[in-house]
Amino acid sequence: MSPTITEGLAELRVVIPARRHPFLVLYVVFCLGMWALGEAAVAHALLADPWTGATLAAAVCLLPWTAFGAAVLAACAWLAAGRAVVTVTDRALTIRCAAFGLGSAREYDLAHVHALRLAPWWIFKPWAALGFTLWLMPGAGPIALDYGARTVRFGNGLDEPEARRIVERIAARFGVPAGP
Repeated sequence: MSPTITEGLAELRVVIPARRHPFLVLYVVFCLGMWALGEAAVAHALLADPWTGATLAAAVCLLPWTAFGAAVLAACAWLAAGRAVVTVTDRALTIRCAAFGLGSAREYDLAHVHALRLAPWWIFKPWAALGFTLWLMPGAGPIALDYGARTVRFGNGLDEPEARRIVERIAARFGVPAGP
């Protein structure tokens, strides 16, 4: 799916859907199944005999295992229904990344946004990024801008022509200074 750009009277809105990768979906579902088996085995061991010496080791292993499962579940949600919504108004640029209504938003004062540019790097190409690096690297993408002293990236999974079109539309409509 390609991004959609909608222009209203006061805003420009870009919806960037997550790239769907059939083999990655199968792999993530497999990982989720293995995670569930491990989670069930450790929970069973903890409940069956809670006073053995292995209980502490199982409990310690359960914490990172549960965190890994949550990350894989987030990746599944992103692959199924993830999208980034970039909204630009006269006052702010907002980037909201969500799947099934859950996610986060980052807002940037447009007066402090400079050097909006296309800044591709090999890992952000869809075949290398595998569609869900947004969960692993929240600032991933081929579109970059300078906000104060830091660089902000977004648009993970976009092809170069799609990213270029978005940069040109934002720069033309809101006069954001272009970068190198």
